[in-house]
Amino acid sequence: MKKLTSQKRCALQTARKLLQEKAIAIANDIRGLLRNFELKVGLVGTADLEDRVRELTEDIPDLAEIMAALLTTRQKLREEFSRLHRKVSEIAKGNAICRRLMTVPGVGPVTSLAL
Repeated sequence: MKKLTSQKRCALQTARKLLQEKAIAIANDIRGLLRNFELKVGLVGTADLEDRVRELTEDIPDLAEIMAALLTTRQKLREEFSRLHRKVSEIAKGNAICRRLMTVPGVGPVTSLAL
């Protein structure tokens, strides 16, 4: 059986990843729903998606209301993901082995903590 601290870290990483996946899934669903109305979001960054969706749906109030609910949910998921990511970073920075692993190019706090 794993130590309690290992189980807690595993739970933290799993929850972080789950929030990230769900936020991405909602963004993809938003794009798919808009495509049904022949509205294309195009290439936008993570932060610009909300503005672009609001711009596309401003002439369709019913659709704008639906998108607002999805965007709000996505934003809350992203906020909670950021909170958990900061916690992962803090744990990794507080561990000497993780700090040493992070000196390797391409290894960040998430990967170092997973090892």
